[in-house]
Amino acid sequence: MWPVVATPFLDDGSIDEESLISEVRFMAGLGVCGLVLGGITSEVHKLSTEEKRSIVSLTASEFGGRMPLVAGCGEASFELTRDSVHHAASCGAFAAMIFPAFAVAAGPGMVRSLFEFCSGSLPLILQDASFFGGQPLEPSSIASIVNDNPAIAAIKIESPPSATRMRAVSRLLARPVSLISGQGGQYLTYELSAGATALFPGPAFPQIYLQFFPHPSPPPQAGEGVSEPDATGLLTESQAVFRSPDRSELPLGLLRFMFQSAEFAIACYKQILVDKSVISSARTRQPGVELDAESVETLRRLAREAGV
Repeated sequence: MWPVVATPFLDDGSIDEESLISEVRFMAGLGVCGLVLGGITSEVHKLSTEEKRSIVSLTASEFGGRMPLVAGCGEASFELTRDSVHHAASCGAFAAMIFPAFAVAAGPGMVRSLFEFCSGSLPLILQDASFFGGQPLEPSSIASIVNDNPAIAAIKIESPPSATRMRAVSRLLARPVSLISGQGGQYLTYELSAGATALFPGPAFPQIYLQFFPHPSPPPQAGEGVSEPDATGLLTESQAVFRSPDRSELPLGLLRFMFQSAEFAIACYKQILVDKSVISSARTRQPGVELDAESVETLRRLAREAGV
């Protein structure tokens, strides 16, 4: 279970590095397997390339190799994406996640070329998502791209219906590849049944998901099998120990409220982190969502009821 780190901001809109370190320490203290930097919850779409790389550098410096890190490396060009993968590797990252938004718009051939261009320095994660109106790849295209590129060691499947897409992709894979759940863990029980072996949830209450992975296997060291990653081990939190709790064990009321939209969820995660005194401000970059007083009150009530 690898939570996605939110990016805290100061009042002037710059990155609040002190709060960032507080946040990653908070999550590390909960017993997570690793951290994800530069996901949608990180407001990666509102960060410059330099800011994204600085977050990777700062977090890697804080842990000194003691916490495996996945770096989101998707950029607006092949060259920028590859350079971000190389930067993550130089910081000791465990893997690079690429959300190929611009390439998906151009078709599966462009996505295939992007991942081939970026292969070589780190194991890669292909993020299948349809945030902000993007169109997802067909499961057959995802499987074909992954089958032909041994550097792709995992797929994060978030385009709905996610469990159905996981099963469709899994049937077409020619080798073991880790399937990762997202979307705040809303559909985790279904996705685990469909073959998911890991989860990248939001940052505010990752401990609630540990019940699904009570004895996670320690991940391999960053850089192992870089040329041909061992997909059977990457990001696999031991599906064999998965026990299927009743869905009521997930705070579905809270998750449904938060995930009215991606931007609303980001604002909610940050408000909970502020309420926990983990970060100093719930500020988001614009365009974004600012919670009104009634929404904050509802969020706090649902969080109390969920015990988070």
